[in-house]
Amino acid sequence: MGRAISLVFLLMVFACAPGIARARAISVIAEGGVAGAREVESGIKGALADAGPARLKRFQLDFQNVGQGATVAATVRAVVAREPDVIIAVGLAVFRAAAAADPSIPLVYVVTGDSAIAALADIPGTSGPNVIGVTDALDTQKRMALIKSLLPDAQRVGLIYDPARPASDALVKRLRAALGAEDMTLVDVAVTRGADVGAAARSLIDRVDVIYTDDDDVVESGYDALVATCDTMKIPLVASTIADVKRGAAATLGIDFLALGRQAGALASRIDRGARPADVTLSSPSAPAVYVNLDAIARQGMTLPDEILETARAVTP
Repeated sequence: MGRAISLVFLLMVFACAPGIARARAISVIAEGGVAGAREVESGIKGALADAGPARLKRFQLDFQNVGQGATVAATVRAVVAREPDVIIAVGLAVFRAAAAADPSIPLVYVVTGDSAIAALADIPGTSGPNVIGVTDALDTQKRMALIKSLLPDAQRVGLIYDPARPASDALVKRLRAALGAEDMTLVDVAVTRGADVGAAARSLIDRVDVIYTDDDDVVESGYDALVATCDTMKIPLVASTIADVKRGAAATLGIDFLALGRQAGALASRIDRGARPADVTLSSPSAPAVYVNLDAIARQGMTLPDEILETARAVTP
């Protein structure tokens, strides 16, 4: 993913006891490279504002450029050293580092993307008593049902993926099962470099009715070539993320990142007021919605049913 731009900001929240004012802090560390990071950030601030204007009275925003690996870990350690009352970690890498840094600090995570969500189970402490989080996870069956509703005559769905990615085997199995339930079949092509994505897309010409993409880093690095092929050859491209719809995919089924941020902010606010993460009941941030790129739909020769267009949310690059 290259060098990720990360944001670190500190929300100073003042809680008052009789005769005593104690400064409290909710530290939020967000990977800028994570899809929807800015919207998540806005949602967090909105939720804290809903909890009371005083919660944003001493709001301070400190932007830092943080790379991957050791740099992320160093940034998290610096935040932990300030002993915040709650940490909100946006992005898998930040959550992994925060979970390892100090399990005594309540931790709220926001993780987006199917592959990142699948990797949560491998992080020690994910299910710990001081950890709670939200994701944009959606059932694969719902995503494949969207393809069928967009393209009722589609029978063959193409997938380009990196077989070295840990979540790939499980993804392919889920897709085959979900497509089978919709009377469709999977045609998959493996790539190991972003430079090969364009050729992989061209190899699917006349073999598929639509191409579906998961949030695969290798495919993402060659996404422009994939979009160009789909546009030229009039192959509908359906994505798993709103970010890819902005890049040129025709549609996706997704959860609003602003809503995810609002839920994370509300969780942090409850914990800051004394709730234990293990005792907090999670609720769905919002119902999934269909997001469409109208320009991409036209370029890829699609005609969407009126009932979908009436409720879909249009996005622009």
